[in-house]
Amino acid sequence: MAKRTKSPSFRKIKFTFSGDLTPPAPPPPPSHESEVIVAKFEAGLQPERPARIISLVVTSTEIVPRYRATSSALLGTSVDSTLHGAHATAKHVLAMLRESHNRLSLRRIVDAERGASEFEPHFEAKMLAAALYYHSTFASR
Repeated sequence: MAKRTKSPSFRKIKFTFSGDLTPPAPPPPPSHESEVIVAKFEAGLQPERPARIISLVVTSTEIVPRYRATSSALLGTSVDSTLHGAHATAKHVLAMLRESHNRLSLRRIVDAERGASEFEPHFEAKMLAAALYYHSTFASR
C-alpha cells in the first residue's frame, strides 16, 4: 500500500512588486521616408512578370528584388522569399503589401536600416518571409 503524501499549501505566500509598473511608451510611427521608399518599390514591381523572386534586399535608401541567387553588392536586411520552397513572384509580393501589417513591417525594416527605429529588422524580415510563403502557396489558389 502506498503512503499518503502531503501536498504543500501555498496560501501563505505573498508576492510584492516594486518599481515602476507603468507600461512602456508605444513605439513611434514609421517615418514618411520609409513610406516613400516602399511606394517606390511597389510602383517598380511588374505583376505580369513570371520570374520568381528569390529575396528582397532592404537598405536605407531602396528595396531591391533579387531574381537570381547570385552575390549582391547591396548590404542590408534580406527578406528570403524561398522559405520552405515558396515560389513567390511580383504578384505575390504585391498581394502581401496590400495587407497593412506587412507594409508596416517593411517600413519598420527600412527605418531600422536608416537607424531611426529600435525594431529588430531580422525578426520583421522573417515575418515577411512567412507572409510571402502564405501568399505564394495558399492565397493564390
